[in-house]
Amino acid sequence: MRRKLLALCLAMASILAQTSWADNNFNVASGDWNTAGNWSLGHVPGSTGFSGEKAYIQSQTATLSSDVSGNSPGVFGMNWGAVLNLNSGANLYFSGDFKPSQDGSSWTTVNQNDGILHIGGMMTLGWHPSAGHAFFYQNGGTNTVDGGVSLGGQNTPGDYVISGAASVLTIGGALTIGSNGGPGTFIHSNGTVTLKAKSYIVQWGSGSYALKGGTLNLPSGTGNPLNVGSGNLGTLQVTGGTLTGGKIILGPWNDPNGCANPNGYMDVSTGTVTLTALQVGNPQLTGTAELKISGSASSITVNGSGTAFTVNTNATMHCVINTSGISPVNVNNSATVYGTMNLELSGFKPAAHQTFNLVTATSGTIATNGIRLATGQESTWRLLLVNSSKTLQAMYNVSPSGMTVFFK
Repeated sequence: MRRKLLALCLAMASILAQTSWADNNFNVASGDWNTAGNWSLGHVPGSTGFSGEKAYIQSQTATLSSDVSGNSPGVFGMNWGAVLNLNSGANLYFSGDFKPSQDGSSWTTVNQNDGILHIGGMMTLGWHPSAGHAFFYQNGGTNTVDGGVSLGGQNTPGDYVISGAASVLTIGGALTIGSNGGPGTFIHSNGTVTLKAKSYIVQWGSGSYALKGGTLNLPSGTGNPLNVGSGNLGTLQVTGGTLTGGKIILGPWNDPNGCANPNGYMDVSTGTVTLTALQVGNPQLTGTAELKISGSASSITVNGSGTAFTVNTNATMHCVINTSGISPVNVNNSATVYGTMNLELSGFKPAAHQTFNLVTATSGTIATNGIRLATGQESTWRLLLVNSSKTLQAMYNVSPSGMTVFFK
């Protein structure tokens, strides 16, 4: 009996030893990730018998150009100016969280030039209040994050830059840009980004997403919206590429994670935007929201059922009209525009009585209860609801002065 108990105790000790090992630290100034001697425990993280162990790069530079996806390290952290380079042929998997700039006052950088990165947990760029700036540059390859992605945290900035035409980023959980006071920035110049869950451009911080090229895919339908400015100052800028998918909410909404004075802005000047629904502002909550459209080089379509496009009473639709005109918001069904219309001219003066379409409804109508021009614009512009309430127009330089809105 004693021998059996002793054998059982030894077996349990062996199991515990395999699941509670020390951290595996990269221990050369610069070298190959897939070299056992470059790690403090003498083996590549997560290799056979060491699944789930923690791996860290502390101020060094590690480069991977080979397939180590058969290994399964757990949490991965980077501190004190550490750099991770993923090149052609790289295939790296983490079962836990991926935390560049977990601690330490210096910046940390991930350069994914090619290859495959798969993160089973979350990816957090900027996490600890004493940590430095965290950067992720995706110039190629595929990055799949099963959990969420957080850019910026506890006053620590985090930036994600995707630029390669063949780059693919897929996020299974929430994308949060600007969290817990930390500023976050996402720059999308090329490649494809796909969001699969409700996401936030700023949640208790400040954050921005700049779509300059490539494709941003949002979750379909209206149940998992992209919230811009739900927790402070959030900006979504579209100067190129394609934005497609479900719902976007600008400014405050009824999320318990929001703060008391959120501000959400969407600025579209070039590119294609196709959504199921677009909500600008929330009249039942404090905060501001603005949809800004500049020129006529963009295409904006809202194709959901019912009232799919709304500009609420505490929100603004800002139209910058240039020599080519203005891109209207094209709504397949109905729209409500109750907020402020801010009409700005850029580089030219329209002819007297010249009209510009601002919102068009294909099968539904446009409701305009309480709509108003921005302060000081009443003597320059008139708003017209025409075509059986299917087209909202702006008319330039109409008398008599003082008539703010005229519908026909």
